[in-house]
Amino acid sequence: MFDRLIHPKAHLYLHLVGLVLIAIGLPLNKVVLSIGTIWIIANWLLEFNFKEKWERLKSNKLLWVIIALYALHIISLAWSSDIDYGLKDLNSKLPFLVIPFVLGTRKALSIQHVKIILIFFILTLIVTSSINFIRFSNIEQKLNYREMSLFGSHIRYGMLIVFGLFTSAFLFFKEQRRIKFIYIFIIGWFISYTIMSSVFSALILLGVCVIASLFFIVSSTK
Repeated sequence: MFDRLIHPKAHLYLHLVGLVLIAIGLPLNKVVLSIGTIWIIANWLLEFNFKEKWERLKSNKLLWVIIALYALHIISLAWSSDIDYGLKDLNSKLPFLVIPFVLGTRKALSIQHVKIILIFFILTLIVTSSINFIRFSNIEQKLNYREMSLFGSHIRYGMLIVFGLFTSAFLFFKEQRRIKFIYIFIIGWFISYTIMSSVFSALILLGVCVIASLFFIVSSTK
């Protein structure tokens, strides 16, 4: 619809803006994340080409698995003793259904566009983790490392840092040689932050991802 009035790729650009907002909102706060989610849904609806989207949905097995898992959560409300909490839990998990649904029924993004989204995610992690570290370093009485996270749950944030670490490693292999050293410093900072924050779940995740990556590299080499 809008692509006829504004630009042939208007919906693609709007989609990218929404995904960048989601990438920023994940480490920053739920408000930006919610705005990005609503943005991509609105753009998805305004595109209208539902027949093409339905064909993509029918052939996307992973997307059906995600839909089935969310449907099980809805069905489980039938024997829930706390309906209010159940509805709140469904609402909190809604982005995990909506975002894959929108992505899975649209045309796949190019690697260049994916890199743009990931770079915004990494930059947001760098800024927020630096703020966390500087603030925590200036606290005279450090009670526990949970105080280190200003941007939501310290466990969730710690796991996002690990995800950012491996995202940086992915981009390291995709970028040109002259800027690879930048990602080496970023990876080093994320590793240091993970150790300093002492989030056990993040440390476990880091170890699992390292082992999985080594296994993948060895298998690929063979």
